[in-house]
Amino acid sequence: MGWRRRGAAALVGMVAWGLVAPRASVAQTAQPPTDAWIVDRPTFEPIDPTPQPLAVPGVGEYRGSIEIARSPNAASKLAVVNHVAIDDYVRGISEVPSAWPLEAQKAQAVAARTYALYEATRQQVATTATATKLAGADLCATDACQVYAGVAKERRAGSEAWNAAVAQTRNQVLLYKNAPIAAKYSSSNGGETVAGGQPYLRGAIPDPDDAYSPLHRWRATYPIAAVARVAGLAAEPVGLRRDDQRIVATYVDLDGNPVEEEVSVEAFRDAVNNGFSSPAGLPLPVPSRRFDIHVEAGLAVLEGRGWGHGIGLSQYGALGKAVRGMKFTDILAAYYAGLKPTTVPQEQLPQTLKVAVAFDRAAVELMTTAAGRFRIVDGSGRVLAHAATGTWTATPAPDGRIKLTPPPGQAGRPTAAIAAVRPDLPVAGNPLAVTVALDGPGALTKIDLVRPDGTTQAVDPQKLRSSGPVQLRIGNAVLAGTYEVTVERDAGNGRVETVKLPIEVPATSGEGAASTASPSGGDDDDGGGDLESDLAFSGVAHVAGVPIPSRALQATATFMLLAVIVLGGFWVGRRPGIELH
Repeated sequence: MGWRRRGAAALVGMVAWGLVAPRASVAQTAQPPTDAWIVDRPTFEPIDPTPQPLAVPGVGEYRGSIEIARSPNAASKLAVVNHVAIDDYVRGISEVPSAWPLEAQKAQAVAARTYALYEATRQQVATTATATKLAGADLCATDACQVYAGVAKERRAGSEAWNAAVAQTRNQVLLYKNAPIAAKYSSSNGGETVAGGQPYLRGAIPDPDDAYSPLHRWRATYPIAAVARVAGLAAEPVGLRRDDQRIVATYVDLDGNPVEEEVSVEAFRDAVNNGFSSPAGLPLPVPSRRFDIHVEAGLAVLEGRGWGHGIGLSQYGALGKAVRGMKFTDILAAYYAGLKPTTVPQEQLPQTLKVAVAFDRAAVELMTTAAGRFRIVDGSGRVLAHAATGTWTATPAPDGRIKLTPPPGQAGRPTAAIAAVRPDLPVAGNPLAVTVALDGPGALTKIDLVRPDGTTQAVDPQKLRSSGPVQLRIGNAVLAGTYEVTVERDAGNGRVETVKLPIEVPATSGEGAASTASPSGGDDDDGGGDLESDLAFSGVAHVAGVPIPSRALQATATFMLLAVIVLGGFWVGRRPGIELH
């Protein structure tokens, strides 16, 4: 073939590409608002094969999913609830130092898992429901429940030991009458357990191992005048003493007679804790309810034992027992009336726990900690976004729901277009490979092929959520005419697009077609002609750093190449002595 004829063949090829270049008819649906959506309790669920933790700036990073709800504490605030697998939750517990002996950490892991399951299964009536339960959660993330730090705990130095303790006690729970117990625990009991209102939470059990606690014994002093003021006493007392569950203040009237005033130990402790700063060496002004009090030289002197309520396991007591060589099962039995862990089958445990990690957020931002993707559903399970990325913002809506604002580019509609056809000159009776470009947010929910004779074949698109190229192979394009690929994409929240992509397959390809009668070009060729069905689906094939061309860009490139070929052919034809034979 001469040079002049090759140029003509190339021109025919470009015209053929024009027949299959990105052209689409789109079935539009009602356009939802794109700046923000008003929804109920949106939940963000990672969808990658290796899920990335979700990050809530100012709150933390968490495995599992994140739900945003209105705060039960304030109508203008939001609550953040982490739905997390049980052992992912326990790995995020931050209750004891990772340097402690493994047996002490294993005892803590079982107690924490048991307490979480107890809270997840117990019922509360509306009149006594806590803010945690009103937010739709099982647990809070503070020491009012258990201190839960999420992924931050896993990343701390020495966390390998805690992770090992969790793994080695997997599915182990303390049971009483076949139900998880209220496995309460505190930092230090001061040398003796406190009764907890359950047969397995006994009081007055000596615990000398608690002496490992720096707060096994403590002493604090405060000015008596300031104590009288913060505790709401009638005047500055001349004496203070403890009488069981009461603090008794003594005064002297004008006749020299003693006068007494009483306040409960709990109310007195709360008042002092709220009215004073913590002195050096103490976590709180009054670390526990187990203290005596007297007046000395114008000071209220408190001498106490332990830190926390003292019910159930003492963490420092568990440390002491582990140092003495006790196994975690025996440590637990010492604090819970002889109960030892039982391994519960996985199918009998709840899949997730719900942990309220924040209650009073004016706004909540949410993202993945890496370039991960997540699905968003509302409180009824309706999909708001199939494959979201970036930073989403939630704020309270006036109607009591949530205003959800997507990041740029995430609120739009999905698109699809033909990115490539191989061979460039399709021929009836030969295999054909078509690459469809998916752009914008959304799942690939439907692919249909309509043949020139009007028959239709449906292909399972595997609910792909990625943007990127999807390759389709028409194994035996037997018929000449127009093949139409229908692509349906669903971005969620009513954003569904159906795009019809026509592909022209002529009966013959014209000059030069013999050289392109089968698929060619690298990864597009994998023997499509051997397929039994007309249409096969190859899935998403991402090419790093190679963007999918837009329709306008493809059309521009086609025009420019066509102009170069036409001008080149004209120029070559005008020059003598160049024609090859």
